[in-house]
This record gives sequence, structure tokens and C-alpha cells, in this order.
Amino acid sequence: MPWFTRTIWLISFCIATFPILGWAEEPLSGKVLRVADGDTITIITDAKQTKKIRLSEIDTPERDQPWGRQATLALSTKVANKSIAAKVSGVDRYDRVIAEIFVGERNINHEMVSEGHAWAYRRYLKNDYLLELEKIAKEKRIGLWGITEDPIPPWQWRRGSR
Repeated sequence: MPWFTRTIWLISFCIATFPILGWAEEPLSGKVLRVADGDTITIITDAKQTKKIRLSEIDTPERDQPWGRQATLALSTKVANKSIAAKVSGVDRYDRVIAEIFVGERNINHEMVSEGHAWAYRRYLKNDYLLELEKIAKEKRIGLWGITEDPIPPWQWRRGSR
């Protein structure tokens, strides 16, 4: 295979693959329009597009689960009607953007875990720091860690292990 054919093939492969891997994602920012629950928001971008964002690497109680309403209220207090910046890592099967979100310098994903409103989502965890934040919240018995000795993680709750 001639060098230019290999080069064109390699460039084509990279262009096709990088968005899948999340490497070519553009930074995303906008104003929060809606807080659906403790880990999902909708924003309007500067280009006037609405985007649903699922906070990466965390999982909050479901609405019908103990602490679900409190987690939603906590996220709403932090981001409602505020401008956010999102560090995008991908898109989920529901076509939501998966991202770490920031209000100014504040990492909202980290705050939700450290204040006891969310678990570090082990299945999708890339940052072990969230496990440390969760451990500290458990030890201090704050948020959902103060309501019961052993709260049911949302991923088990959704499977019906209530």
C-alpha cells in the first residue's frame, strides 16, 4: 500500500474514531433550564440548542427512593438558572451528554458526592477521588448516609432490589 493511501486511511480512521472515544468533544457551556433529578439537567447553549446532561461518574437516588428529592433539590440549588461549563466525556444510550459540570471553579459532581447526595458510580468511575469523597461523607454520616445505616444504591434500586 503506498504511503499516501496509508496516511489517508489513518486520518480517516482517527476522524471516525476520536468522537466515539470522546477525545474530540468540544467544551459545552450554557444556562441551566431544568433540573430533572439529582444527576440530570437541561441547558440552553449559546447557539440556542437545548442539551440534556447526565452528570458523569455519580449516581443519585431515584425520585421515589429515600433522599431522591433532597438530591434533586441540592443539585437545583447549585445550578438552577446558572451558567455552567461541562467537561464532556461522551453520550449515553438515551442521547444525553455525559459530563462533569462546573459553576465557576466549583466541580458540581464532586460537591454532590462530598455532601452526601450521590454515590461514586463504580460502573463508570474514572476518578478514584470520588471514592474518597464518598468515604468521608459516609464517615461524617451526612446527606443520604445519615438516614440509614446502609442505603440502597440507585443502580440496585432500579433493578427492583428494594
